[in-house]
Amino acid sequence: MYEVDVHTFATQLRGVEVLCTVENVEGEEPVIGVETRALDVERGLRAVSRFAGYCQRTLILAAPSIEDEQWAGVLASYFGFGLVVDDRQRRQIMPPPEMDAGNDAESRRRFVQRVLQNLDAAS
Repeated sequence: MYEVDVHTFATQLRGVEVLCTVENVEGEEPVIGVETRALDVERGLRAVSRFAGYCQRTLILAAPSIEDEQWAGVLASYFGFGLVVDDRQRRQIMPPPEMDAGNDAESRRRFVQRVLQNLDAAS
């Protein structure tokens, strides 16, 4: 049986305020997820796109119109991010897709190191 250690903290990554979750599973690469909040679809897409290829990502869209919620759902499906709508109650429209942690790109390794440094600073 593997031990799972999960930490959630608010931080700024890649110029965006996020709620970051780091899930450490014994003997494996950490699974990192970020949630970013936006008032409109355009800003939200810009913010969540900064994490493409680095981690699981979710956009929390605050009080969208029906049209914006539907458009955000299309974008989430196309660009591969999770979508949560917060209009007095939080509803998950689409979960974030799984991320391949085996990606050894240097930029992703630096991103993971930065997240872990921010986690240490938040603890």
